[in-house]
Amino acid sequence: AATAASLRRAAGSAADAARVSLEEHGRRAGARAPRTWEEIRGIFDELYGGTATAVARYGMPPRVHNPRGLCENEAVLLTPALVDALRRLGVSRFVVVTGRSQAEWEAIAARIPLPPGTVVSTEAHGKKPDPAPLRRVVDALDARSFLAVGDTMDDLRMVQEYARLPNARSGVAVVLCPIEEDPSYRSAGAVHF
Repeated sequence: AATAASLRRAAGSAADAARVSLEEHGRRAGARAPRTWEEIRGIFDELYGGTATAVARYGMPPRVHNPRGLCENEAVLLTPALVDALRRLGVSRFVVVTGRSQAEWEAIAARIPLPPGTVVSTEAHGKKPDPAPLRRVVDALDARSFLAVGDTMDDLRMVQEYARLPNARSGVAVVLCPIEEDPSYRSAGAVHF
């Protein structure tokens, strides 16, 4: 199963893509290149959720005709055994802060073995690295401290931004990343991997 990091690696270097002009990206994409944010979002929704889901959920016309969404192949990193191990280490409550929409979250939530009482924050509560969704879940549980496990730079930055808020609770960010991305996370201030 694919992880966000493995999909990023397979897509090639972001630095190389960033050096290409928008005109060149458009030329490479050809006549089907999206021209508006709605078209770009629509293509993403088809790739991620599959065409049928994107059309039903958002009412958009199909463009890429993707029968099976990438979300169906995503690796679920949280297992019941991991939940048990975390509980033995003293982790008593769980939250999810996701960049997904509520509809996207609901489509995959059943695949994740979350304990009862898990508080969830979706993009409706703020977009990472905005600390608002993290503050929402930490406040909802009235947590004295927290451990945030993430796999993107925005996850790390969200915890760092949260720490700068008035009355922020004590928290630690743990980053799950491929070894080749370790230097960039370290330069951004990550210390727990």
